[in-house]
Amino acid sequence: MIPALTKVNRRMEKTPSRSTIKQSLEMSGEISEKYQSSTSQ
Repeated sequence: MIPALTKVNRRMEKTPSRSTIKQSLEMSGEISEKYQSSTSQ
């Protein structure tokens, strides 16, 4: 295991997983949308 990944996993265990996963998905979605819109223009 990579130390950085284990740190993230421990952090995820402490926080409510559902909300953090939802937030990360929303953030990645927003970033991908911005990236797509900027590249299409």
